Amino acid sequence: MPVTRLNHAVLYVRDVDASAAFYERTLGFRHVMGGPGAAFLQAGGSNNDHDLGLFQLGPQAGPSGAGVTTVGLYHLAWEVD
Repeated sequence: MPVTRLNHAVLYVRDVDASAAFYERTLGFRHVMGGPGAAFLQAGGSNNDHDLGLFQLGPQAGPSGAGVTTVGLYHLAWEVD
């Protein structure tokens, strides 16, 4: 089953607004949807509904590590044939 591309990535972050602003300003992503504590961004030229998801844990979140209580990678989604 060959992988054709990475579909999207989702990250846990301390501050969703600051993180979204970083990706918008630095990489040109645009905000396409969200809600309290969440933002979904799309890269320029993409036809995905989102390329990056951000979920806020808040300022109490520890440094990156395994689990849902720390800042870091939540999941990657690969497209396959």
